[in-house]
Amino acid sequence: MRKIEYLISIVMIIIIVFSCEPKLKQGRIVETRFEPRRTYVMLIPMRIGKITTLIPYTIIDNEDWVVTIEGEYEGEIIQEDFYVTEERYNCVQRGDIFIVSKDCSMEDNNNDKTKKE
Repeated sequence: MRKIEYLISIVMIIIIVFSCEPKLKQGRIVETRFEPRRTYVMLIPMRIGKITTLIPYTIIDNEDWVVTIEGEYEGEIIQEDFYVTEERYNCVQRGDIFIVSKDCSMEDNNNDKTKKE
């Protein structure tokens, strides 16, 4: 039974990793948006022995600069969001051609999580 759970976990990780890969390498900017910093509380289940309890964590989602681009992928027009640096965000506007580079990401990965006391 453990082998099946292990195999399912590996397959899920592979799917998640490859689904985060951007399809577009470049496209026309159709939207830019700024997401201000926000704070919220999330209850995360934690197993202690045979008991599962909910532990509150404070999540701080830091400010983000997002560029939505539109382009063609496998014969279809699609849109993808990219999180970019503030400097790059300030240099682009709607209608510009955007080339995906190393300073942009498809993930909002600048969050801070701390255990609530």
